[in-house]
Amino acid sequence: MEQQNKIFFKLDDLVKTDKRTLTHVYLDLNYTIMTDKQLSDFQFQLEQCTEIQSLTIKIECNNLQDQQLQKLIENLPNFKNLNTLKLLLRENLITDEGAKSIGFALKQCQQLTDILLLLDTNQIRYEGVQSIATALRNSTFITSFQLSISENEIDDEGAEAISLAFKNCSSLTNLTLNLFCNQIGEKGALFIGKELKNCSLLTSLCLSMFQNKIGEEGAYAIGQCLSNLKNLNKLMLYLDTNNIRDKGISEIALGLSSCTQIQNLNLSIYDNNITDEGYLKVDQCLQSLPKLLKLECFLSDSEKLLKSRDLINCRNIKVLTLYLYYCQYQKDKKEHRLKALKIKRLVQLNSF
Repeated sequence: MEQQNKIFFKLDDLVKTDKRTLTHVYLDLNYTIMTDKQLSDFQFQLEQCTEIQSLTIKIECNNLQDQQLQKLIENLPNFKNLNTLKLLLRENLITDEGAKSIGFALKQCQQLTDILLLLDTNQIRYEGVQSIATALRNSTFITSFQLSISENEIDDEGAEAISLAFKNCSSLTNLTLNLFCNQIGEKGALFIGKELKNCSLLTSLCLSMFQNKIGEEGAYAIGQCLSNLKNLNKLMLYLDTNNIRDKGISEIALGLSSCTQIQNLNLSIYDNNITDEGYLKVDQCLQSLPKLLKLECFLSDSEKLLKSRDLINCRNIKVLTLYLYYCQYQKDKKEHRLKALKIKRLVQLNSF
């Protein structure tokens, strides 16, 4: 069957379409008030998409509640050809009960290879993430898993549950974990690092855990896991606004230095307790990565990242992007730019 891609902004548009031909469906219902009748209509129409392979449902900033979510997704297990599922549900009123509905649906969809869950700014805690994680524990076919659950109420126990989601995903090559602005401390970072180190096939990793409570032990675990991910060519590592000191950042730099295939790196470590010694270790690590071509860094006013002679003599980085949103003073922004321009063989400098 020929692939049929379709984006719907209204349920009425879905009604008018020959649903038997649809294989890739994107439902953008952001501005739809979901009454009980509309939910029933939605279920009925979606049931007829028997050939669907890829489904995206986007309902963000819409006060979506648990019971409504359950009705939206309860038919997912009936789609036998479904391999890609994307649920964009940020800024709603979803609690653990709604997350359990997602977990139940995922458990029945064992043929999925690509999963995206955007659940930021809801009211999900341990029981909710545990349900989602349990559903994915034996999903050996998944190659791409993206979970964004920032600004919820995730603590160390919740982080442990999340880590179990990809424990047995032996085919995983692309992983995104957006866990920022939660309450994750040392134990939570240890759990994440312990399971991540077994994902040896990863080529792309985004680990965003800024504004948590991660210290030296958590940083050590992250460094240990990076040392095992030798196939990475793209890494986004956001650990700013935690409690990491020189010893912890040195372990991360040591682990990162083993990722010799990395070509693209995004790094944010400002607003920790790192001194010149710690920043030097990071600069030396960046200088040592033989295939690193593109580097993006978030810098604050007095940050010493990218300032050492080791990095200035770096011969691999060709494109450098600096994000200077958190610099309050123009003189600091200017100093960051001027220092970056001294990097040898740098072809392009971007700053924002």
